[in-house]
Amino acid sequence: MNLRRVALLTVPLLLLWAIQTEVNHLLSSRQLFFFAGGLHVAFIALTQPFGPGLAAVLVGGLLCDAATPFAFGTHAALFGFAHNIIFRMRDRIPKDDAIAATLLALFANFGLFLVMSALLSPGGPAAWPRLAADLVCSQVIITLVTPWFFSLQGRLLDLVETALALRAERLR
Repeated sequence: MNLRRVALLTVPLLLLWAIQTEVNHLLSSRQLFFFAGGLHVAFIALTQPFGPGLAAVLVGGLLCDAATPFAFGTHAALFGFAHNIIFRMRDRIPKDDAIAATLLALFANFGLFLVMSALLSPGGPAAWPRLAADLVCSQVIITLVTPWFFSLQGRLLDLVETALALRAERLR
């Protein structure tokens, strides 16, 4: 496994985690929560080899776990599971279509949100209106952010691969 690729894939996930934390801080006054689990998984599962992609998604999940009151490894396990499902389906999903990528991120986020809510929400049916509001908030933000985030990840990979190719050419 290429550790450089894993580190490169993890950098945008760290940025996403920081942005998600700040957005949640801003939304806390309105008692809303933004969950971006689908964004952590979708691009990497669509475009990267399985090993480095899974490692990066697990590291991103551990980053998310570090700041939550859940058992450490919950996000990482769910992100790894979602990565595996998307990776197995990726031949049927157009990689260059922004609408398909956004829909994939939305469906992944919806699934991860439902599983996290089912596992970790102590409120039962009384919490459903709040969870629905959080889900709608998350899905709207993900719809707006997905094209930018996918473009950021793709551009970062292109820049580093170009720099590495130039460096290899100079060393010959």
